[in-house]
Amino acid sequence: MATAKKLPSGSWRCQVLSHTEEYTKPDGTIGKRKIRKSFTCDDPTKRGKRICEQMAAEWAASKEQSSTTAGTLKFGEALEDYISSRENILSPCTIRDYRGIQRNYIPSLMDIKIDDITQDDIQKAINLEAVKLSPKTVRNIHGLISGYTDRLWR
Repeated sequence: MATAKKLPSGSWRCQVLSHTEEYTKPDGTIGKRKIRKSFTCDDPTKRGKRICEQMAAEWAASKEQSSTTAGTLKFGEALEDYISSRENILSPCTIRDYRGIQRNYIPSLMDIKIDDITQDDIQKAINLEAVKLSPKTVRNIHGLISGYTDRLWR
């Protein structure tokens, strides 16, 4: 469990590891960067410290629960859930386009478990579609995939 630290302002801050990202160092090697989620509480008392630590613990617990659930889903099932969750927010035309993409394109991704999908898998699927489709359609397909996967991997 993360421990809250008192800031010079008197507030409490607690940081929890969110995920790691790979990046290319100037010498060409691959490095890993730790990304943390920060929680603060303006109450300078010990109660504020407990509140801050509680917020961090609740977030970490919900992150662990959602990651175990997401890991068992296949991309096609998860994409269906994503589109369904957006039905009341996006226009009917956009939802219709998303359903068409789901039905007609990127079949190579549909049966892969979410935890097993890599950026290379996505790039290969986009390259296959780019051979036979217009740039605008490919851009729409990539937008749907990246919009969903960005939300998932954060």
